[in-house]
Amino acid sequence: MSTFYLRFIWMQEHLGTFYLYFLNFFTRMGYTWCAMPSRKPLKTDSPTASASGRSEPPRLDTEIHEVLESMRLACQGFIEAVAQAIGQSSAMRKATDLQRALAIPGTLAWQVFRVAHSRNLIAAADTVPGMKAIRRLVRAAEQQGVSPQSVAELTRSAARFEDLVRDVAGSRRTFNSLLTGLNSEPDQKDELQYRRAAFEANSHIWGTQVGTKLVTLVFHPSTPERADMLAISGAVDVCRIRGDAPIELCSTAAHSDSLRDLRSESIVSLGHPLTSNDITAPGCTLLTAFGTQPLPKVHSRVNDRGHLVVELETEDVGQRHAVTAFVAELYRPDVPRYREEEEPTLGASVFIKAPIRTLIVDLIIAAGTHGPMLPAPRGYAVANPRGEPILFGGVLDKHQKGILEHCSVAHLGQGPYVLDTADVPCYPQMFREVCRQLGWDSDLFHTFRCRVEYPIMPSSVVVGYDLPLRTHL
Repeated sequence: MSTFYLRFIWMQEHLGTFYLYFLNFFTRMGYTWCAMPSRKPLKTDSPTASASGRSEPPRLDTEIHEVLESMRLACQGFIEAVAQAIGQSSAMRKATDLQRALAIPGTLAWQVFRVAHSRNLIAAADTVPGMKAIRRLVRAAEQQGVSPQSVAELTRSAARFEDLVRDVAGSRRTFNSLLTGLNSEPDQKDELQYRRAAFEANSHIWGTQVGTKLVTLVFHPSTPERADMLAISGAVDVCRIRGDAPIELCSTAAHSDSLRDLRSESIVSLGHPLTSNDITAPGCTLLTAFGTQPLPKVHSRVNDRGHLVVELETEDVGQRHAVTAFVAELYRPDVPRYREEEEPTLGASVFIKAPIRTLIVDLIIAAGTHGPMLPAPRGYAVANPRGEPILFGGVLDKHQKGILEHCSVAHLGQGPYVLDTADVPCYPQMFREVCRQLGWDSDLFHTFRCRVEYPIMPSSVVVGYDLPLRTHL
């Protein structure tokens, strides 16, 4: 734990945007020690008692709710006091009423009203006015003769809120990120905003970015017990931000003797076979007909994980020189059609090691591959700082506490045209042509898609399903 915490502190000091994500991740995992351990907990009016009889600070979520509730009551009392001061018989119902009464900016009036009347305090916390705005509000209230008691209560509650922010997070932006782990109704727009910020920060740090990363696994019956597996991987609009940054366009699933024996030459005619150190990988084909034409100079190499990767050699930078490339490989027969003791599941695991705007993971399954019933794939994003292989099923179960989010998987329908997406041009045509080369009927395939915007780096997105039991011999 100490090593992980030190890494977290390093992230805080050097990778500002990463800090927001890891802080949010710790909160979702149940940790409540987000502040530096040397700081004293914020004093509250109702400390809890431990078994030994000594007072202990309340849980962080309880403390935050207490402070926000105090702020809400103070805002409500302040609005009522303003109405009384200007001689208004009825309650103020709109922020514009408060704006006119005190001659304050509309944004400030809206913030006070939202805190006063929000049903979700956590969601409204990001609109609590700062102390500078509170002082402006107080001056306007004093000029209108608003009750000093209500003004003082608002000032005390705002100061207490600022103390809480400083104590547990250090800044409002970090505090708002922390709250996403406590909010029962998280704002997806806010989440996407943080993801986009992380994507932009990572692009600057690593000097590269990927428009869309595609990972497709296709399953087709081969024998009564086994199925062929076609893997298509690629990247759309990959570009450098810095000329010296390495760019990996795509990679094969693995480069090993056991898998090489399973590969088929059936799709080599669609492009160029991949080689590394004068070793040809049978069945591994760079699909040049569906990528950037002409494709800039590339080379292939085997990385430390045994993957055959395709890297861009040119040093051009910017979107003008963005590149699209796909690689396909066929294993026949490779995967079980029905549940086996050693292989109860099928799925794909994608390690996010580059800044990616959109990730698409497709599982494409021929009708009848697993019997009459269609599978029900599920998706997860799993914290994976070391890039360890995480498989769907039992291995994933050991990482339950590391799950960052559950990713939705949609059944798009049957046939090649359901693959159509602006994220991957020519996708249906590419799939249909590969099927034609293999002698497969592309109309028989069902597609299940997991689409993730700005996937967290580093993590693994895992999509898969449980294999059915064989019901007949």
